[in-house]
Amino acid sequence: LGTHDFKNFTIKKEDQEKFIRTITAIEVNKKQHQYIVKFQGYGFMTHMVRMIMGTCLAYVQGKLTLLEIDTLLKGQTHQPVSYKVPAKGLILEGVTYE
Repeated sequence: LGTHDFKNFTIKKEDQEKFIRTITAIEVNKKQHQYIVKFQGYGFMTHMVRMIMGTCLAYVQGKLTLLEIDTLLKGQTHQPVSYKVPAKGLILEGVTYE
């Protein structure tokens, strides 16, 4: 949650000046044998949610530490994460313009 430099959570190189994004809400629900995760925020980039979820799973599996994730969110260097969940099951529920 919050405003972060998500340059390491996208493959979109042309957004170099605009990697700062804000995630306002994350909701996690379990439905039978699956988890439903909803993200709400301002401006998502290519593969951003898939890479965030892949990074969360890598943490749970012991492949990353919280310190490493914090470093990725600070965006001091451009090292896109290699963890990305498949697009299968990804649904865009809506877009609001202000």
